[in-house]
Amino acid sequence: MFAEEPEQPKPPEPESEKQEIKSYTRNKPGRKPLDPNLRRVKEIIDIPEDEKTCACGEKMARIGEETSEKLEIIPQSVFVRKTMRPKYAGLKSDAVIAKAPRTKPSRQLSSPPRLPR
Repeated sequence: MFAEEPEQPKPPEPESEKQEIKSYTRNKPGRKPLDPNLRRVKEIIDIPEDEKTCACGEKMARIGEETSEKLEIIPQSVFVRKTMRPKYAGLKSDAVIAKAPRTKPSRQLSSPPRLPR
């Protein structure tokens, strides 16, 4: 009545099969850099001299800067406005940087068009 069932054959184990997994490169967010051959106009926005002193009384050292570039188009003239904001830090204080000028958030590559007056 209860006959023993024959053992089922085990599937053969794969012999260390190698799978090739293709990798991909991710695009960096942001826009492409502006043409380096365009004329650049630099604008430096710095913090006041009295804010360049650390809480310990020492003068802060400039440790870098944040830069942004915006394409400016003025009739008969095209240039890039580069805004630089130096960063300062003291031995016992956090880094300080000037506030960025207020601009409308935009995904445009260029500045807003100027209308003739």
